[in-house]
Amino acid sequence: MNKIFYTFFAITLLLFGCDENADRNQAFIKGRDALKQKDFTVAKTQLQLSVKYDSNFAEAWNNLGIAHTELEEYHEAINAYNKAILIDSCLQDAYQNKANLLYLKDEKSKAIALLSQGLNCNLENKSLLLNRATLYQDQKMYEKALEDLRALKRLVAEDDVLYTNLGYCFFELEELDSAFHYSVVALEINPKRDEAANNLGMIAMKKKESEDAYKFFKKAVDIKPQNSLYRANVAKAAIEIGKLEEACKNVKMAKYYNSKGNYDSLISMSCKE
Repeated sequence: MNKIFYTFFAITLLLFGCDENADRNQAFIKGRDALKQKDFTVAKTQLQLSVKYDSNFAEAWNNLGIAHTELEEYHEAINAYNKAILIDSCLQDAYQNKANLLYLKDEKSKAIALLSQGLNCNLENKSLLLNRATLYQDQKMYEKALEDLRALKRLVAEDDVLYTNLGYCFFELEELDSAFHYSVVALEINPKRDEAANNLGMIAMKKKESEDAYKFFKKAVDIKPQNSLYRANVAKAAIEIGKLEEACKNVKMAKYYNSKGNYDSLISMSCKE
């Protein structure tokens, strides 16, 4: 009799656990779907419900952090990401998302430290390596960025984003031949990679090859016409080769797309007003 009672009790607990997981999972799926639909208030509500059912559900905490971030509830977002990482110290997405938020808050050194912490789980994590390399570039720490990009190059096949970043790093380190090589390869892999075209323009300007610079900057503009930096770069190269009308047109477009930019000197050099 005792044995029968024990078996029944165990089955009851199992069924209760399944029901609880079903509720948790259903709330999580609803929250994740709401994130995809950009309905962040609903997402937050559902994901809060999911972690209420299971406070050790790391993925739900991570997604809750995303919802809080999108609602500009940054303190709550940090807490949610921290909870996710505490539960699963190797949850890549939580490191990525928290690092992105720290970058948004202009806490870039903390973002780099966090990504390094995430890489302790897996030194070959491609997403974390690329993210940290990008942050190193942002901080003008090009040697460190290059270390991460070289490590990444050993892990992936030819990749236009990777090669574009390699080209930019080598440009900043004034290794122009390497900068040119990787930027060209990036464009060969993906002819729409505007940053690589802009890299090539900057390399040509550095070499005082203004005609080539003009062509490359024009290509960058053709790919992304609303980019004010590319427009200004076209204007600079156009001035160098005497195409003042073209320079004037592009600098005015740069100012149109970025009204806060300072383009007065370029306008005075190129526009007859």
